[in-house]
Formats: sequence, structure tokens, C-alpha cells
Amino acid sequence: MRRIAIELVVLAAACGGAARPAARTDATAFAAPEPLVPADLVGRDWLEAVHRAFHPRWVESFLQQARTLLPASHPVNQPGLAVTLRVAVAPSGAVAVTTARSSGVAELDQAAREVVTASSPLPPPPEDLRSDDGNVYVEWRFAVDARRDGVAGARIDRRRYEVARAVPLLVGRGRVGEALERIAEEPASAEGVALARDVAGAILERALLDAREPGLRVEAAEAIGAAGWRRAAPALRRLAQDAPDLALQTAAIRALGALGDHDSAALLKDVTARLAGERSAAAAAALAAMGESAAVWRVVEPALAGAGPGKEQRLAALAALATVGEKRSVAPLAAVLADRRAPKAERVAAATALGAAADDAAAGALRGALADGDAAVRAAAAGGLAEAADRGVRSRPLLAAAIALIADRDPRVRVAAVTAAARLDARRAAPDVLRASRGADPMVRAACARGLADVPGAEALQALLRLAEAGAADVRQAAVSALAARPEPEAREAAARRAGDDDVRVRAASAAALDGAQLRQALLADASPEVRSAGLAALLAREGLLSGLPDALRLLGGAGGARERLLLASAFLGATREGRVQSKR
Repeated sequence: MRRIAIELVVLAAACGGAARPAARTDATAFAAPEPLVPADLVGRDWLEAVHRAFHPRWVESFLQQARTLLPASHPVNQPGLAVTLRVAVAPSGAVAVTTARSSGVAELDQAAREVVTASSPLPPPPEDLRSDDGNVYVEWRFAVDARRDGVAGARIDRRRYEVARAVPLLVGRGRVGEALERIAEEPASAEGVALARDVAGAILERALLDAREPGLRVEAAEAIGAAGWRRAAPALRRLAQDAPDLALQTAAIRALGALGDHDSAALLKDVTARLAGERSAAAAAALAAMGESAAVWRVVEPALAGAGPGKEQRLAALAALATVGEKRSVAPLAAVLADRRAPKAERVAAATALGAAADDAAAGALRGALADGDAAVRAAAAGGLAEAADRGVRSRPLLAAAIALIADRDPRVRVAAVTAAARLDARRAAPDVLRASRGADPMVRAACARGLADVPGAEALQALLRLAEAGAADVRQAAVSALAARPEPEAREAAARRAGDDDVRVRAASAAALDGAQLRQALLADASPEVRSAGLAALLAREGLLSGLPDALRLLGGAGGARERLLLASAFLGATREGRVQSKR
């Protein structure tokens, strides 16, 4: 305003030297109050804060000096003059100004523009007033009469882009709720699903990078791997190497393996070579998932053969082979398992790794260990047989050995034996599993419920119906999950009835048995975010992604906290993985 004041002095001198006062009527109008501001004016509070920045410069400086220093006949003092400026306000409050409607007097227009630029930065605008590009666009009238620079002459112009352009901009600025609202305004479409996936992926990535919640970062890494969200791979690589805690490093490594991120192979090989406990085991598993089991074997073979510096590295080498399945490891692993003098931890790790190797020699070694004197080794051997069965190694002798172990005195062994028998041949193992399901141990009964899931017939169904009413929540959860997957209407009805169970896990398991109306009424309104995310996944699977998209957007937009958003985003990404936009149950 200093330049305008100087110009006013020059103008006054040019008009005869002494300044002449403005007309009395003009002074009266100038002293009148500004027009009332409508109560429903959009952005009123922020506009009034901006007005407080403009007002001293426009009224107390420019207008007052114009009345004092310039003659009443000067164009600047003409009654009714007004200029309207278009002001773009950045999130920081920085401004860019242009003239929307000129007053017809260049000096007045220039003075108004200088008022705005001299007031920068303005109060940062609230998020709900911003246009899609992050700025707030406001038209502001500056007048020489009673209207002056009043808020009543201001108007916010929210600029909106088409949804495909708007959503990435909104997500990039952290305005996730608005992005979801914009998608919801459009008819459900494949493009809408793709945009919603982008938002859900951004939610997971933000949780992954939020250093304020370490536990949530681990969950985010696991969710990214499970959902196959490959865009997070660069962030995962950084965390796998530099995360401040080992739990997050390990979770990031596992996620890279789930994503099949070959760009991280060199990093994973380096981590595996250190043979440093769980982190190295996770790196070895990730390499194996990428088809790099031979590279893992080259690293761990020397330590397994006793060439390493100590027992800890030998155990770490065994743990690294847990999911690798390298055929060259079978003979040395079998030797460790059969060596009764070896530490129990090493023998347990060897049994687990033999299950992943999954050939006849590995299965034979595991079968022999089912009679071991140590319960932990027997349980690990049975677990190894279950893993081998999943990989296609099955035979009647193996089944008979697993069934015989169902009567073991140790409940941990019975759980592993039931699991192995069911995976080797669920129908043949059914009579023994049914008998075991009447026992007292909850862990065994839960394993029996899982083992009976694919067994047809009334007897298996009745056992599951009975287990669904068990007192232990773990047993009910396993039974309800099994019932929800069965074809009998009675099974699905029984599972659906557990939607009101006291235990969150049981309610979540019942989701797969409910129809769309039940899901919306019960699970999607449940107080637990775990249940709501399970309900969303079930709804999308049952009704198709296009039909379920409005519910997904509503749930994601209304999520009450970071963890709830993470769970819902993960459920949505999992349901939409690989572009299954039209899938229906």
C-alpha cells in the first residue's frame, strides 16, 4: 500500500497542491456499515478471517487516503465504483490474483490487487473449501462506497474436475474421504472400481509410512502382501532395509515375497546370507516364492553342514529352509531329524523344512519321526506331513500313520495329526476325526472342525452343528467357517445364526453364510472393524463388485480410525484383486 499512498500524494499535487475533501454524501456512505453477511454463506468463518486481513489496507489505508488526499471529483472517489478480483489461495495461504470485473478505473483496480498481495499469506483455507487441485478460488469485491471490502461481496468457487482426474489429485493431497465421495457420485462401473482400488491402496501405503503407529505399519505391510498391491513395493524395499524395528523389517520382507518383487532379490539374498533369525527366514521364504530356492540353498548349505561359526547360525539355516522346498536339502534335513542327540529346536525346524521339500524321501523321514519320544518333534513331523500333503505328497501309509497319532497323549500332537490326516484324505480320516471331535481339548476340537469342512454326509454335518455351539470361541469359529463353506442349506443357516455371537471372530466367520440384506443389516453395521471388513469381503463376493461398490465406498468413507480404514481397504483390494470386477458367487 505504500506505493499507492505515494501515487495518491502525486495525484493530489497534480490536482492543485492542497488536497480537497470528498463530498459529505460520500463520507456518509463511507461511514455506513457494510452489508450483512448471509448466515448460510459457504466458508463464512474463513472469509471473515480473510476480511480481517484485507480491511485495514483497503479501508483505513487506501480509501481513507483517497478521500483525504484526492479531490472529490477524482475518478477513484466516484460513488458506486467497485472492482471484483479473482483470488487463488494455496493451502499455505499464498495468493495469485487477477481481475474478474474491472471498476473502469485502473488506479482503483491496481490498489485492490495490491491489497490482496500485501495481505499474503492469508489464513490457510480449510480443506472442505478447496477445489480438486487443492486451491481455494474466491471472488472478492472491493468498493469505494458502504460495500467496501465486506464479506457479503465474496463468493467461493469450488472447481471440480472429472472423476478420473479428480481422484488422483485428491488422494495425493490426503483428501481420501472426498475422493471416495466423488467416486460414489458416479454410476458404478469398472472405472469406479479401479479408482476405488487406487484409494484403498493409498490408504494402505499411508498406514505403512505412518511412523506414529508402529503396530499398524506391520499390519499394513501384511495387508499389502495379502492384497497384492504392487505399487507399494518401493516403500517396502526401503523398510525391509532401513525400518527402525525388526518386526516391521520382517513384515516388509514377507510382503515383498507375496508380491513377487524380483527387484528386491539382491536385498533378500543379502538378508538371507546373514542367517539372523526370523528376518533371514522371511527373506529366504520370499526368495523361494520368487523361484529363487537354489539361491537360498547356496547360502544355507555351509551352515547346515556345520561349516558355520555356531549353533545359532545352524538353527537359523534350518529356519531359513522352512518354506523353501529345495530338493537338495532333503538328505541333510532328514539326518538332523533322525539325530536324537541334536537339539530339539533343530529337529523341529528340520521337520518343518522337510514338509516344504515335499517328496517321497522327505515324507518317509517325517513318517519315521511320528514315533519320536519328544512331543514337539512328533507335532512338527505331523505338521510337515500336512504341508507335504498340500503340495501333493499323499499315500495310504502316510494317512495311516497320521491317523494313529490322533490318539497321542499330547494335545499339540493330536492337533497336528488331525490336520495332517484331513489334508492327506479327509474322507478316509473322517471316522477318527469325528471321534476326536468329542474330546475335551478346545484346540483339538477346532482342528477337527477344520478337518470336517470338506467331508460330505450327515454325520460330519451334525458334528459341525454341535461344534458351532461349543463354549470355546476358537471351536465355534472353526465350525462356523466350515459350515459357511458347505453346500447344505442347514449348514449355511446354522452359520448365519452365529452373526450375533459374542466373539468378534465368530461373527466375522459367519459373514460368508449371509445374503446381501443380512450382511448390510448385521455385519456391515457391526461395532467391530474386523467384522465389518469380513462383511464387506463377503458382500463383494456374493453380489459382485459393481453391486457392492456403493457399500464399499460408504464404509471406507465412514471409517472411524486408521486401523478400520486399513482393514476395510485390505478387504476391498483382496476382493478386487486381478480385476475381477464382475465376479459373483
